[in-house]
Amino acid sequence: MSLRGRFPTVSWPKGTDIRRDAHPDVMSGSKPGWAVPVKECVSRSMRSNKGKDTGPELILRKALRENGLSGYRIQWKVSGRPDIAYPGRRIAIFVNGCFWHRCPRCNTPIPKTNTEYWTDKFERNVSRDQRNYKSLEDEGWTVMVIWECEVRKSLPEVVERIREAHDSKARPAVKRSDMDISSPCHTFPMSELVRLLKPKYMPVAIYHAKEAPPSSSSPIEEHCVVASMLIPAWRDGRTVAATADKVGCKGALNGLGLGGEKPEDRERLARTYSTGDGERPGRKYFSSPGACMDGYIRAIPVYGSPDEVVVVQPLDEAEAAGASIETVAFLADALEMSALITLRSYSGVPSAVRSGFFFGCEGVYSVPRQEGERAEPKLVLGMTEFYPRRFIEDGRMTVSMPYSLFKRMDEAAGSSFLSEDRWRDAAQPIKKECCRFHRERGEVHDPVRRVRSHALACVRACELYN
Repeated sequence: MSLRGRFPTVSWPKGTDIRRDAHPDVMSGSKPGWAVPVKECVSRSMRSNKGKDTGPELILRKALRENGLSGYRIQWKVSGRPDIAYPGRRIAIFVNGCFWHRCPRCNTPIPKTNTEYWTDKFERNVSRDQRNYKSLEDEGWTVMVIWECEVRKSLPEVVERIREAHDSKARPAVKRSDMDISSPCHTFPMSELVRLLKPKYMPVAIYHAKEAPPSSSSPIEEHCVVASMLIPAWRDGRTVAATADKVGCKGALNGLGLGGEKPEDRERLARTYSTGDGERPGRKYFSSPGACMDGYIRAIPVYGSPDEVVVVQPLDEAEAAGASIETVAFLADALEMSALITLRSYSGVPSAVRSGFFFGCEGVYSVPRQEGERAEPKLVLGMTEFYPRRFIEDGRMTVSMPYSLFKRMDEAAGSSFLSEDRWRDAAQPIKKECCRFHRERGEVHDPVRRVRSHALACVRACELYN
């Protein structure tokens, strides 16, 4: 007879009555320390322990979402399968049960029955945990161990610890101190447009090559390329390269110019985004499959082939390397977006922006590349699809363009409004509180309710008086 499954194979002599001849609490295996509980209460307790989605995990994940720390992955496929992981920041979080993983704070006692078995089991658990932690740290991950008792007693402190680690890893590719092109901190020459705009994140260049750059890495996850390629390039300044077999999302075959999806997959997508089919309801983004095909799928051409390598790289590095850049994508907030749109209108273009429903990757490559085929290309406002918004900060969108348009705007930046700071000052909110000038006169200072010219004159008078 053999016991198979989660325990080692154990062979029993013919005619052995296991429940009669074994220990009253456990059936000992062929190796010391390996055993199978037979008491119903012990067996039921061990079966009830889940490998994932435990109570403490669910509580912590809910708290992370409520505090703006979403975007994590569950049971990520690295050493130890961490309970919660932020792959882009390489943060692995283990939510350990105090009893099974031997919490140093609780110091839970070892069961009095069959002490030798339990002692050996706990030692194996702790040893395995330490091996997994060390393996992850050797691969460059930050390992955080959260104990069950911490989740139940001090959840806000746990969330704050995770936030500190999360924010420390989410550094911008371009620091404010590096914006000066003459700064010794900045390694590569910076374009005039980027230097004057001072965006939080360095824009990325997207292009195709026969082989990946030597310093590039592969996508860090299997699905959406916004999280696996674009976010690491924007936030961490990494160069990421992939072929068709390395991107898990079929939409990326269209969006990043890797030969496109099969016709049957595109037809299925048209049904999914409209009325659905008999098995699954549609998302109702379009009134019918035909409207989806005409208004979205057929409107964006398919570029490239599966044999090519698509590269996403910080713009300054790509320009310094002399790469054949095809499109440029900014991850912009409202002010940066307004400045780019205004600069595009600088030469008298009446319509500066194109937007609509398309995948996040299509908004940074396929659509701006299509715009590059026009005499007067438009900026492309992207991240209008709902799904990829989970990976980016609230209030940020992508503003993308063909590289030829970026060069035109770069040449115009030095003589435009960007060369002065008045545009940035104009966007600053005016304080509503009474200042010394009005307070001493017994007047109410409320520029929001007055015309703007009076408000600016009022502010200047206050500055002179103070």
